[in-house]
Amino acid sequence: MIRKIYLEIVFLLVCCLCLLQGASAKSYKAIESVQVMAEQDVDAKLLGTLKKGTIIDVTPMNDRWGKVTFKGKTGYVTNQYFDDVPSAEIDESTAVEPDATAKKELSDNDKKLLAFIVGVIVFLIVIKRVLHYRSSMSDRRKAADFEEEKKFQPKFWYQCKHCWVTVRRESAPISEGCFNAPDHDWFELAEFGKTRYLCKKCSTLLNVRTEPAMAHCKGGEMHVWEKLQQ
Repeated sequence: MIRKIYLEIVFLLVCCLCLLQGASAKSYKAIESVQVMAEQDVDAKLLGTLKKGTIIDVTPMNDRWGKVTFKGKTGYVTNQYFDDVPSAEIDESTAVEPDATAKKELSDNDKKLLAFIVGVIVFLIVIKRVLHYRSSMSDRRKAADFEEEKKFQPKFWYQCKHCWVTVRRESAPISEGCFNAPDHDWFELAEFGKTRYLCKKCSTLLNVRTEPAMAHCKGGEMHVWEKLQQ
């Protein structure tokens, strides 16, 4: 689970980096005078006008609007008034050079995207830690429950030689109460465990660590134990 979360975080980072790099600027030439707006809206504040023939770097935002840096500010222009221009034809005298400080600044959309990326990564890291903590606590509880159960779990199987009653106890049970003799005569069959054995004669089924003792079967003199598949 934890490894899967790490892979998802890495995948998300790669995707976001690709998105940021994919929206890179490209040089375009204005085919007529173009207004530079402060927002992606024709009714937004006017920052200025680009003359016809001006070459400027435009980052496409959608089918209609592109982002530019105009006089040190982020502005928006309509894409329909620009044509592609080969880099070899760029005339530095007509190209609009972005302000040096503005080059280093991220647009509002980029800042929001980066904030979203950071938020998602932090969220995934928190989820990973919570899952890891819960898994660790669950393992500890299981281990504690197992140890506690072992303290009170009878360890041995006993069988009476007279009435063939089979019980599980920490030590030999009391002798009173046998219905075939005045008192029970207990003998230890085996230590309790996870391996199942079935006697073919008397059908006694036990969970033991090793093969049970063969003596004193009620179906004959000796038990015939068969190990069952888990």
